[in-house]
Amino acid sequence: MAGTTQDMTASSTASVAVAPGIAFSPADVTILHGGTVTWTWSGGVSHSATSGTCVSTTCTPNGTFDSTIKSSGTFQFSFPTAGDFPYYCMVHGSMMTAIVHVQ
Repeated sequence: MAGTTQDMTASSTASVAVAPGIAFSPADVTILHGGTVTWTWSGGVSHSATSGTCVSTTCTPNGTFDSTIKSSGTFQFSFPTAGDFPYYCMVHGSMMTAIVHVQ
């Protein structure tokens, strides 16, 4: 389409490790709209990937996606529209947050 540019660092897929510690790795990923993020749990520690925002210590889900709390396995979500999609762990709240950027 004329007049638009695409960030070549964006991909149609991204992978996020839900580490045994209190972190998503990487914390921020960028994908193209229609793309899919796959979260992978390891280490046996319970976490979730829940869309929503945290203000101070209060986190509020927004219903876009929710892996439920898991300690192993994977969760995938495809993003049909562009935007920024913050998420957090329901177990660790504001101590464990990240964002998916969709172009």
